[in-house]
Amino acid sequence: MNITEYGKLVRKLRIDAERTTKNMADALGVTPAYLSALETGKKNIPPALVGRVARFFAEAGLPNGNLERELEEAAFMSQRTFEFAPERQDRELIAAFARKFPNMGDEQKRKVLEMLKEFT
Repeated sequence: MNITEYGKLVRKLRIDAERTTKNMADALGVTPAYLSALETGKKNIPPALVGRVARFFAEAGLPNGNLERELEEAAFMSQRTFEFAPERQDRELIAAFARKFPNMGDEQKRKVLEMLKEFT
């Protein structure tokens, strides 16, 4: 079973809060199977759920300092797909990158990532 960054974080938080998957599922109004699918990357994490998960752990007594931000970041990194509607002129850039990506080496990918981080 593959577990995502989001899944690792949520499972650690559940252990720290001494809560089970069933406790969490009941509190969030979802099934344990659905939570498992989110943690293993079989389903994308809905952005609205991240805040609810952060509140669940805060109510369980865990410090809530940067928890929602950490969950948001882990959820983003765990997404299987990303959807957006680029402008026409941006599609050429995206298509060119998608064509080149499979043949890029680790060093090239690292450089592109560093460049993109400058824009955040």
